[in-house]
Amino acid sequence: ARGCPCTLHMGILVLSMQDFHLTGEVARQLQKAIRHVEAVAGPKALVVTGGGDDKYFCKGLDGTWMLHNKGEAKHLMKTFYDFLSRLLVLDCHTVCAITGAAISAGALIALACDWRVMGVTSRCFVAFSDLSHGASMPAPFMELAKSKLAPGVIRRGCFTSKRYYVDEALAGGFVDAAAGDVLAEGKRWATELLPGGKRMKHYEAKHLRMIKLELYKDPYRALTAESISHREHKSTAGLMSSVKKGPWEGTTHPAPLVD
Repeated sequence: ARGCPCTLHMGILVLSMQDFHLTGEVARQLQKAIRHVEAVAGPKALVVTGGGDDKYFCKGLDGTWMLHNKGEAKHLMKTFYDFLSRLLVLDCHTVCAITGAAISAGALIALACDWRVMGVTSRCFVAFSDLSHGASMPAPFMELAKSKLAPGVIRRGCFTSKRYYVDEALAGGFVDAAAGDVLAEGKRWATELLPGGKRMKHYEAKHLRMIKLELYKDPYRALTAESISHREHKSTAGLMSSVKKGPWEGTTHPAPLVD
């Protein structure tokens, strides 16, 4: 794995995924990077992007790696759940710059961000390819998709593995904007979202996180229930204690998604 470097400039953190398939090592790199972002003092904003290749943003979980590393595959899933849960409720604005194809788990990384900007080339699309690869979508992934997309969009995407190119991605709510230079546009969004000025003079990062926890309580509960670092989320228990338990708790989830 080439790692997931995270840089900081003028309050803007950029997390670049250098490997387009998610293996155990890549998941650990993502987990390490998001913990670094959590530790950075604000004001801040995060841009998540691909590693510079305009063909892929993220191809999803590496099915070949999982078949040859069955003992580590469960650990991969739990580590990835932990990364997604942290990204989902991060205490700053998050922007995903989709530089190429975002497939299955790659699409979920994008959906875990607050805002999404997509390239306009024919190589840029989002898709849930689980069914076409002989797999189901685990419950935590489905809860995340349900919290961000309309039911009809999820149904068509999951049932047919449809590729949503820029126009349909905009119409379907997968993305908020499109641009030729996706990373530059993502950074521009992040810069504009940095707290400041009279309108946000009383802004506190902890309040943004609390809003996200309430807005995304179902996917957050599902992801943390399966997370390798579930104990580390106990600090959130007080905030979530009044939320009714979801039907996934204490149940067995479907087999891991393989892209």
